[in-house]
Amino acid sequence: MAKGLLAGLKGHCPNRTTPCDFALYANATHLDDNQKLVPNVDITGTNVIRAFQITSFLALVAAFLLLMDYSYLIFHARYQPQSQTRRDHKKYKRIIHSIDTILHTFSDAALTAGIALAFATLLQSCDLSVYHYNIVCYMLLMAMITHTFAITNIPKWFSKNGWLGALRLAGILLTFCFTWLLYKSRDVKGFPMTASSAAIMPISCYITGDDSMLNSGYFETHNISTALLPQLSGSGSTTQFWGLLIPMTVSFVIGLIFLAVDSYSAFLEGRIGFFFRCGITFANLVVAGAATYFNNKLRTDQEIDAWYLSSKNNDYSFAQLMSLTLLASSVFPLISAFYQTIDGPRAADTQTKQIVKGLATDLKNDEAGVPLAQYSNGGGPDYSYPGYSGGYSGGYP
Repeated sequence: MAKGLLAGLKGHCPNRTTPCDFALYANATHLDDNQKLVPNVDITGTNVIRAFQITSFLALVAAFLLLMDYSYLIFHARYQPQSQTRRDHKKYKRIIHSIDTILHTFSDAALTAGIALAFATLLQSCDLSVYHYNIVCYMLLMAMITHTFAITNIPKWFSKNGWLGALRLAGILLTFCFTWLLYKSRDVKGFPMTASSAAIMPISCYITGDDSMLNSGYFETHNISTALLPQLSGSGSTTQFWGLLIPMTVSFVIGLIFLAVDSYSAFLEGRIGFFFRCGITFANLVVAGAATYFNNKLRTDQEIDAWYLSSKNNDYSFAQLMSLTLLASSVFPLISAFYQTIDGPRAADTQTKQIVKGLATDLKNDEAGVPLAQYSNGGGPDYSYPGYSGGYSGGYP
């Protein structure tokens, strides 16, 4: 199995279903149906791609909500008397304190899907086309962006369950290694990064090996001019390799350092930690946006009638439906969040203990019907600060 697993990435695939016919696929303008690229719906189907995209951008929303909550705690709420926080009793404010659970769910979904995708890609590496391989790399990049959102914005990663946190982190590191392996394998001269007929051929045709196209004597023995393939300059692959993977890697490594310090030290609590979180989140947002743009352009330009057999594109295969089902399972933690009390996992944060305690006290007094005059300050909460709209229905300043 190990031999078959990495054979394609080493270029040793003598029995490819699609031959490395350089003369046929270099700048081809007309191909027969049996020569065109057949959709691989089980790995790069439309719904599979959407599942990775939706997970990443929902994780971004969750991270943004946590940043909003964190900024509120450190820039406003922590400086107010406890009684002034009773306006936060609204359900949408309670949900904020369980958003980290939802972000964990998105990260877990990306973790299982990413590892499964990486193994499936390695097992099919002899026959997987360059075009589909590029899409796989994009989806793994989006999975890593989801993980970076999680490790950066979820407070006290190991506080709920240390063993579970360590297991999640080990899986994320494994996904990171797979992502680097697959990205680095295509960082070779001549690997098509943009739409072209040459992207129909298997990735193993471009990986250095005894029978690969990039073997030192291939072009000479087959009497083929390298001028037929414009991508042989390698600039496209190098640009996207360094332009997308490296920024994600830097953000991920900084996120790991942040996670370690945040879990075992109070150094990053407060404004320093907030600005670190904002910087890493914004950097990954830019990478995700750029990667999605390049991926959409690649799919639009590649899936044309001259090269792509779109009639075999089935959006309802088992793998496609399974990916959407797994994504839908993330809804359950969201529903649970609506019914979570304010005494959630965020109470473990040193800097929020006092605030959460005050909120819980106010809730108990509300349920018991305690008049405002019986509050500890004798006069009830003061809601006269800027931004309060009056009455019990106050909002953010």
